[in-house]
Amino acid sequence: MIFILKALWFLVTPGFANIAAAISGYIIPGFSIPVDFGKTVGGKRILGDHKTWRGIIFGVIIGLLTFKLQKSLYVEYEFFRNISLYDYRESSLLLGFFLAIGAIVGDLVKSFFKRRFGIKPGKSWFPLDQIDWIAG
Repeated sequence: MIFILKALWFLVTPGFANIAAAISGYIIPGFSIPVDFGKTVGGKRILGDHKTWRGIIFGVIIGLLTFKLQKSLYVEYEFFRNISLYDYRESSLLLGFFLAIGAIVGDLVKSFFKRRFGIKPGKSWFPLDQIDWIAG
């Protein structure tokens, strides 16, 4: 049971980064420049309009803030030290950045393949829509 709790605690940073990227359009209107700049490969969009620079930037910022909060909780409370997979005191924000950007890149890679298979943006592609950010 403790291992599951540790795994969940580890996934908080990439999870929040992934969620933040997805909801960024509701929080920050505008700045919805597609990551692929509208380019196509084989007549299909590379990623689509739903993958934006706003989402990447907002996702990374929220991921970094989440990591910083986890680090503070780790330093302050023994409970969080007991459920952590690594020592946050020795971890720089660079680790938080990699956790956040990894989740977002995982989502982008999945979206690339969704476009190749002709799956519309927003349409579920089980189980990859549920695990892309974890794989990243």
